[in-house]
Amino acid sequence: MAAETESYAELANGRVYNNHYHFVFELSDGRIRRVREYLDTEHTRAVFLGA
Repeated sequence: MAAETESYAELANGRVYNNHYHFVFELSDGRIRRVREYLDTEHTRAVFLGA
């Protein structure tokens, strides 16, 4: 199973964090056994550490 999501936050320093995510869920016996998260790590670095 998979899900796509988006985040949006305006930070106090004026930067905007707007990232897109892809989650992959591995299921077994009707339970979530593992989750993998994919996102734009460069965007995260640029917003929180500066460009």
